[in-house]
Amino acid sequence: MSKETPPATCRIAVLDYERYASTFLPNIEKAYAAPGKSAEAVENIKVLIANVKDRTLREDAMTQFERLHGAIQNNRWQYAAAGLMLEHACTEDEKIVDDLIPTLPLWIEILYSDWVEGHAEAVQNFFSFLPDHTLHWASTPDAWRTAIGPQDLDAVATAMGALTPRQFAKHLSAAENGDIFDNEEAEKISAWWNDLRSVIRASRRQEAGLLITITTRR
Repeated sequence: MSKETPPATCRIAVLDYERYASTFLPNIEKAYAAPGKSAEAVENIKVLIANVKDRTLREDAMTQFERLHGAIQNNRWQYAAAGLMLEHACTEDEKIVDDLIPTLPLWIEILYSDWVEGHAEAVQNFFSFLPDHTLHWASTPDAWRTAIGPQDLDAVATAMGALTPRQFAKHLSAAENGDIFDNEEAEKISAWWNDLRSVIRASRRQEAGLLITITTRR
């Protein structure tokens, strides 16, 4: 495993899925499909933002709304603004960490060998199928976004909840007598695991969804 700084960051946050699925998503998809014919959908999104309780998040969401609205008025789309607007209007309890998802092939077999196979499979399936939930209207070459509904979090939340960061680090550092990960690498991955674990479990407790943003470092 390279000890260089990963080329991307991962923002993971609890997604208010009721607000997202009932109001934000159908209206943003209408606006995306036909920017020049979306006045009602745009107004519905504006009303949703106006009802965001946190003042800072509401103002930040409105700033991105104005960027998007300006593009729509010219029959264009502003992908970055749509994604940031979603983050500000519909998420909370965020964690921003190094993107270590690409390291999964290095450690998933360790979990299959030394842990509960069903839990390892749940973790692998969760990360493997993230691209299936891509938000094309909110993703750019530098920032990819994916939203996961509550129905897809039960198995991975149970699995990650069953393995503490300390236990995970022990599995990693012990694999093949330390030939795969040294202690520093094991601690780094287990700290990342802990951050994702806490947000995923919080989402499950709240019967909410999950929004993940992978942003390329410049």
